[in-house]
Amino acid sequence: PEVPRSIDYPQISAYGMLAQAAERNPNGIATLFFGAKIRYTELRRMVDRFADGLAELGVRKGDRVAIILPNIPAYPIAHFAVLKLGAILVPTNPLYVERELAHQLTNSGAETAVVFDKLLPKLEAVRSQTPVKRVIVAGIREFLPPVLGLLFGLKDKSGLRLDGSKGQVSFKTMLRGSAPAAPAVSVSPEDTAILLYTGGTTGVSKGAVLTHRNILVNAVQTKHWLWQLEDTRETLLCVLPFFHSYGMTTGLHLSVVLSSTMLLLPRFDLNDVVKRIGKHKPTV
Repeated sequence: PEVPRSIDYPQISAYGMLAQAAERNPNGIATLFFGAKIRYTELRRMVDRFADGLAELGVRKGDRVAIILPNIPAYPIAHFAVLKLGAILVPTNPLYVERELAHQLTNSGAETAVVFDKLLPKLEAVRSQTPVKRVIVAGIREFLPPVLGLLFGLKDKSGLRLDGSKGQVSFKTMLRGSAPAAPAVSVSPEDTAILLYTGGTTGVSKGAVLTHRNILVNAVQTKHWLWQLEDTRETLLCVLPFFHSYGMTTGLHLSVVLSSTMLLLPRFDLNDVVKRIGKHKPTV
C-alpha cells in the first residue's frame, strides 16, 4: 500500500541523476572506499573532468566505451562521464577470459576501454582482435586513504608502465583537469546509454540496448518500492558488481537517486564484508 500506482519520472539523462544528487546533497558522502570519502560535489567535479578528458581523446556521442573495472571509485566516475558525453557504456565482467573479452569488445564496437591496471595484460593480449584504440588504466592506490595508499604501494611491486604510443593513459592523469571543457552535448532520455551484455547461458552473450530513460526509470521504481529508504540518509553496501544489471541498479544508480553513500567493495570476501558491515553500519 505504500507504493504509488504511478510515478512522475523526471525527464533527464542518466548524468542528470548525478547532477541532481550533487545539488541536493553537495557535502554528502557519495563513495566510501576503505575509509576514503568522495563527496557528491567532488564526485561530480571528477566526472566532469573525466568527461572532458574523454572528449579530448576523441570520444563523441554514440561512441562505445568499455568499462573493465571492479567496484572501485573509478567506476562511477567513468560511468557517469561516458553518459554525460552521450557515448554508450559497455560494462564488462572483469573476470572474463580473453576469448569472452575479445567477443564483447568486438561485438559492441568499443574503441575506448577503461581498465583495471591488473587486467591490462589481458586486454592487451586480445586488443589487436578488437576495435579498441584508446586504453585508460585505473588503479586502487590513488583512491585509498594516504596511509593505506602508501602501504599498498610498498606491497605492490608490479611497476606498471604505460605506453603512450599504444594509446595508453592513466586514469589519474585524466582527473587532473588539464583538458579543455568538452562542448555541451544534447542527450535525450530516449538516447542509448548502455549495451548491457547478457550472461550468455543459452549461447553467445548479446548486448541489450538500454536508454537513459530505461536506467533512470528502473532506479526510481526501486526507490519507490523500497519506500522506507530516506533521501541523503542511507549507506548502501555495494559488493554486487556494477557491470551487472542488479548491482548497477540497486547499488550504483539507487545510491545516486537517493543522494546517499556507496560503500564500495571490489570483490566479495566474506570476512571483509562482515568487517565493513561492522565498521560502517550500512543501512542497505
